[in-house]
Amino acid sequence: FIRKGSDSKDPSYRSAARALAANIRRNGPLRRRVLDGELSPRALCELSPDELATDEMKRKREKMEERSYKRRTRTTTDTLTDTTKYHCKDCDSNECAYADLKGHRDIRKNETWGSNESADDARVMVVCKQCGAEWNETVL
Repeated sequence: FIRKGSDSKDPSYRSAARALAANIRRNGPLRRRVLDGELSPRALCELSPDELATDEMKRKREKMEERSYKRRTRTTTDTLTDTTKYHCKDCDSNECAYADLKGHRDIRKNETWGSNESADDARVMVVCKQCGAEWNETVL
């Protein structure tokens, strides 16, 4: 909020002021800290959006982050096949496991039309068993 300047006609300043007022209205414990003098007006203006959020909003953000993390990471390697044919660039280990990706699309990346990848090339996802790094390899 303070970084927005002090020109009350500036749209970004006005937007930050409205957001701050809305957060104080919604967040009772934050409002109480300001009224009790525990939190100075200057310190209030320096708080991040996460610090201004209500406890309920913080819990929702935590759950969303947890779900997002679970989507991005693999929790089990039971369906993978152990191998020493691949070499991890992160930790120099060759203790890896792989899974065939033929017929699967990588949901972490956007698909593009006219891709250079040939349909005949087999793709495998390799996971390092030492550090957990993941990468894809093309197997001809």
